[in-house]
Amino acid sequence: MTTGQLPAVCRLADAELGKGYLSEADLLRTELQTLVASDSGSVIGFITCEIVTTSILRQQAGKLFNVLPAEFQLAGRLGKIGSLVVEKSRQQQGIGTCLLSAALEELARSVQRVFLLGWRSAKGTNVQPLARKLGFEQVAVIRNYWQEASQQQGYACPVCGAPPCHCSAVIFCKVL
Repeated sequence: MTTGQLPAVCRLADAELGKGYLSEADLLRTELQTLVASDSGSVIGFITCEIVTTSILRQQAGKLFNVLPAEFQLAGRLGKIGSLVVEKSRQQQGIGTCLLSAALEELARSVQRVFLLGWRSAKGTNVQPLARKLGFEQVAVIRNYWQEASQQQGYACPVCGAPPCHCSAVIFCKVL
């Protein structure tokens, strides 16, 4: 992602993930990589990924860490796919597949195991078909995963509306 693409990525995140879910500061963290899909200079999708240590993951996201398979908990370092967003009018055109494949290729340079957080609402699980298509296995569901964070950070879920968010996280894992 270039600094020139940052405002468009933030607008897309606000529209699809909820206003305020991802801030410019979040996207500019040095350890986070944001890969962007564009068409004629316009941002049409993005994915975030990063390498996380299992010790930090255990401290910062214990309920997530605890549902990972043992081989993931013992790995030391994991790849994490955070957010995958494609503009609504451009979905079902292979853009999400390209973004997720590129992120996996990037992460494969440093780790052998990757996990992905899917978002389950009353409308279904957003990334499930794509995750399965690229070899991820669903390992757990954490109910009301974003409830506390949505209240603390004040972001509005695009499905639930104003905090609290009642959506669940669906955890998918893949060995590269």
